[in-house]
Amino acid sequence: LPWLPPLGSWVKAALARRHDTVGFAGLYVLSVTLSFELLFPQPDTVNGVDYPNFIYSGQLILNALSESRPYFPSYSEYPLADLMYALLYAPVRSNPYWLTLTGWIGRVIMFSGLWVTIYLLARRFDRPWLGVLLGILLLTTPALEPLISEAPYALFACLSALTLWQVLGFRESGKVRYVWGTSLLAGLAALDRTDGFLLCLTALVAVAGTVLRRHHLLASSKRGVTHLIAAALIPMV
Repeated sequence: LPWLPPLGSWVKAALARRHDTVGFAGLYVLSVTLSFELLFPQPDTVNGVDYPNFIYSGQLILNALSESRPYFPSYSEYPLADLMYALLYAPVRSNPYWLTLTGWIGRVIMFSGLWVTIYLLARRFDRPWLGVLLGILLLTTPALEPLISEAPYALFACLSALTLWQVLGFRESGKVRYVWGTSLLAGLAALDRTDGFLLCLTALVAVAGTVLRRHHLLASSKRGVTHLIAAALIPMV
């Protein structure tokens, strides 16, 4: 039966990917255990003023919305981080410990986001050992605490890594959906921090370079070219 060898190869590859995923998940659980005090600090040990300020800004956004007077923070106030904390504050707003709970949830999400981006990049490069190495570096770096404590930094790190993940996907496959993903993630990074515009420019240059090297992407159809242009304009909006 000619289909048996390809089927066997597919099953073997799927099992290998599952093995890598399970191993990485175990490493993530271990990292959460080792970083427990960092993820769930006591209210009197919270360091820095900006950390609760983002939560208060999120509270302001949600309260203004509930009173039918929408409020959106200025660009210099890291609006993406404020919007994230508005969403995290919503389910615990009636709890007397809403400030602590919102901070805990935000730290866990940002910590998990960093691990997810490491996993996705390792899969993209097809190097499981790279994910383990980056995970160990993340746990041992002194920058982890300020990175988790300051929402814009963690968000920008995650969005930058995810943008690279999408750019590499486009370089490998030439599928336009990766351009949409690249542009959307770079646009969110620009909404998070002002230097996100540099990321937008770098991502668009990388996409343009791939298109120029793959001439069939331009010659395939007018519809494909339209999709490329439309996707590239997302950060400008």
